Amino acid sequence: MAYAHAFDQIKVSTGEDVSQLMRAIPSVKLDDITMLNATEIGKHLNMNAKTVNITLCEIGMIYKDDNKKWRLTEAGTAFGEMKPFHRNGHSDYEIRWKESVVDVLLNHLTQPSD
Repeated sequence: MAYAHAFDQIKVSTGEDVSQLMRAIPSVKLDDITMLNATEIGKHLNMNAKTVNITLCEIGMIYKDDNKKWRLTEAGTAFGEMKPFHRNGHSDYEIRWKESVVDVLLNHLTQPSD
């Protein structure tokens, strides 16, 4: 996506034909682009972000580190990525999830409990 955006800006700025460059960008399935945070996942499931994170922890996708921050487990890396963020002079990493994690959570939530 970054390359596509950069090439598009080159075209806008210079008027140059970048179609040859655009063809060199590998195609990516939309679900391979991580983009949802816990709040956005919760909107799909009618849950708040705290409940989403607790459920993701229950199914082994995330855990809290020594600083009490949510981090991905190895299983979680199939559905999410740690992305850097900068807000209000603060920097850290946050988890961004693929849309497919919504289905994983929905399946977990609709399974009969033992």
